[in-house]
Amino acid sequence: MRNRDIIAILENLAPKSLACGWDNTGLQTGSPNDEFKGVYVALDATPETVGEAVAAGCSLLVTHHPLLFSPVSSVTDQTVQGKMIMEMIKNGLSCYSMHTSYDKAVGGMADAAAKRIGINPMAPLEEGLEDGSGIGRVGILWDAEKSSPKVMTVRELAQQVKEAFGLPGVTIYAKDETALAATAAVLPGSGRSEWPLALEAGAKVYITGDLNYHTALDAMNADLAVIDAGHDGIEHIFIEEIAGLLSNNIHGNDLIYTQKWVSIAQYI
Repeated sequence: MRNRDIIAILENLAPKSLACGWDNTGLQTGSPNDEFKGVYVALDATPETVGEAVAAGCSLLVTHHPLLFSPVSSVTDQTVQGKMIMEMIKNGLSCYSMHTSYDKAVGGMADAAAKRIGINPMAPLEEGLEDGSGIGRVGILWDAEKSSPKVMTVRELAQQVKEAFGLPGVTIYAKDETALAATAAVLPGSGRSEWPLALEAGAKVYITGDLNYHTALDAMNADLAVIDAGHDGIEHIFIEEIAGLLSNNIHGNDLIYTQKWVSIAQYI
């Protein structure tokens, strides 16, 4: 088995063709032809995740956020990124990133997040292809146990988001946190520019990350409540979801390693 065989599994779910034009999804470093020795799944390539992947003897590091995003003019041991790349090359560790391709994919990030929140049925906030792919998801709040629609207050939904993603806290922006909502939209990661799409789609609550004061104020003035779960607060499910995908396709779970995610935000 080669690294390319693992990459084929990933791209079967999230083809690179789905990625946004500004993105850098795909193989970041290394060779698809190297012998596969193990895969490490992480949200980001960091000195810690690279070190753990090397220590485990992996040949492939799979991340959500790209290792290489902005143009690089040099690779030296004088920068954190340069050190990581040099360590990966030295130890035969390739890096493959699934960013907006996974965000948009049917069965990818947005679908997984909506399922955990309890949004069903769901449709893309921003349409992609006819297969239902696209950025974000919007739909009816759903009670899985009763198989029926569910109405919740904004605060109740915020608590549900907090619990569904194992978060220490979330931020609510709403004129009235006790207001009832039957529809919601979710856009994992940074979705501050897309809140009008949630409003147009009929959502009463928008769940995303990376909001700033003025964006939150604009949404509230348009009578859209917003729950900010942080950029990584929702996206960390990438680790579990991709590890699960690979475990169903690779014989030998001892070849799959995962980052133990901890929010970079510290709450006091």
